[in-house]
This record gives sequence, C-alpha cells and structure tokens, in this order.
Amino acid sequence: MSAPIAYVTTRHRCPHCRKSYSAKGTAVRHVERCWRNPERRACLTCAHRSYGEYGEPDCNIGEGAWPCCSECGSSRRDEEGRDLCGHHGTDARHLQVLCPKWEGKP
Repeated sequence: MSAPIAYVTTRHRCPHCRKSYSAKGTAVRHVERCWRNPERRACLTCAHRSYGEYGEPDCNIGEGAWPCCSECGSSRRDEEGRDLCGHHGTDARHLQVLCPKWEGKP
C-alpha cells in the first residue's frame, strides 16, 4: 500500500478581498481592478455609499451608480462630454470607480 504524498501549492490572494489565483500575473491584474481596493476610489469603499429602495448600492451625494465604462468602471465622460477612459466600452449603470468625490470610510 502506498502512502499519500504531501505537497505545497502557492496561491496569490488579493489583499482587499478573498479572491485568490494560481498565477501571480492574474492576481496583480485583479488587484488593479478590485472593487474593494481603496486606490480605485470605488463606491464599495466610499463613506457616501448607501442602498436604494431595493437594496442596490447607491450614493448619498448623487455620484455613484451612473453611466460608466463597462470595461474599467470609470466615468465614461467628463462635464464637456469627452471620453475619460479610452476603452470605448458600452455605457451601463455600474458602480463608479475613480470618483472625484470619493471619501474613505472613517
């Protein structure tokens, strides 16, 4: 009869959420886009986050959940209507990232 062989495997975990990956490069790309990464200034980490009537995330100051790029989540247009992100993703109502009015939770 053979005995089981123990081995160690390496996983790369996001420091902001619990997702982990076998490839370091994939983990690095995730961290750059993670909704919970405070550097992204996303609705999920903002002091102004609230919830709407049906439990959907919303913004107390009217900035979140508005048309954003489906590729990166940033605001699609500035006040003059210029494309901000360059991805040319479709507009959709998503949580916003890179919000100029973002404030960290106390």
